[in-house]
Amino acid sequence: MLDENNVYLMDKPIKIYVFKRAQQVKISFRVTDYCAIHRYMSIHNFIFICDNWRSGVEGLETAEGKYYWYYSPCGPRPECEPAEFVGINFGEWSFRISIQDMEYIVNEFNYQLNNKMHWD
Repeated sequence: MLDENNVYLMDKPIKIYVFKRAQQVKISFRVTDYCAIHRYMSIHNFIFICDNWRSGVEGLETAEGKYYWYYSPCGPRPECEPAEFVGINFGEWSFRISIQDMEYIVNEFNYQLNNKMHWD
């Protein structure tokens, strides 16, 4: 999606790029349409996240620090109102995305991993 000045906007909460030769996944976390935070992790670690986010990934060690990536059935304490989202925490950052967005990321990861991309 482009703005009125032809600047490409980041419209999804997370975008990934699987770099097979480097065995890395670049993860871009949207802060605003114009700002994102990028992190890298091994394909092996991202497979672990894709396989275990529903039960919880607690303190996954990467070169850039620890990740917590988990399904949450309720909102923040103390109220703990019913809610459904995926929490992603690392360093000083905390993100929340929908279940549908997480399922899209898992599908996108598997697609990129198993198909030739233009950056391969």
